[in-house]
Amino acid sequence: EGLFRIIQEIPSKKAEPFKRWLARVGKERLDEIEQPEKAIERGRGYYAAKGYPQQWIETRTASIDTRHKFTDTLKEHGIKAGHEYAILTNELYSSSFGLDATSYKKHKGLQKNDSLRDNMTPLELAAVIFSEATSTEIINETSPGTFVETREAIHIAGNITKEAIEKIEARTGKKVVTHENAADLQSPEILKQLAQGSLPEEEE
Repeated sequence: EGLFRIIQEIPSKKAEPFKRWLARVGKERLDEIEQPEKAIERGRGYYAAKGYPQQWIETRTASIDTRHKFTDTLKEHGIKAGHEYAILTNELYSSSFGLDATSYKKHKGLQKNDSLRDNMTPLELAAVIFSEATSTEIINETSPGTFVETREAIHIAGNITKEAIEKIEARTGKKVVTHENAADLQSPEILKQLAQGSLPEEEE
């Protein structure tokens, strides 16, 4: 923010392109406040520009919506954003996949600041969507009164997801949680398979 303010104060003509860019970005954000769907489309565009397949983008967009509903439900039941959200998210990952967020990132060869969900396959994202949606439903139905009770509700939802994952793996003979990350998801091979409609079962 400080850097942007400095740019705005620079009288040089060389700073004009940056000033125009700042004005355009500001207008885009105001437009998105009036029409939130524009923000969603902007996000889709960013993912497409990074080389993600369309199928992945659709699933990722759905996961963002489910995440917001999940966190809104946590807030409504007295859970504080930040540390408590992180603990409950780790509970969801651990009970669903057997890995907390840190271990999951290591499994995929990611750095600490990398986005885990931006490096998941469509099937992994679908499993997260299911787990968060199930957690939201259980929390709304049971109305837990404490953090511990909320964590238990999420643990139950995670176990339901875990059972579903085990059935998928038994049926397909493939692991749902993979080592694949964004580099693999954006590879020419994956894009070609999507275009030909022959994506491996693990990615569907």
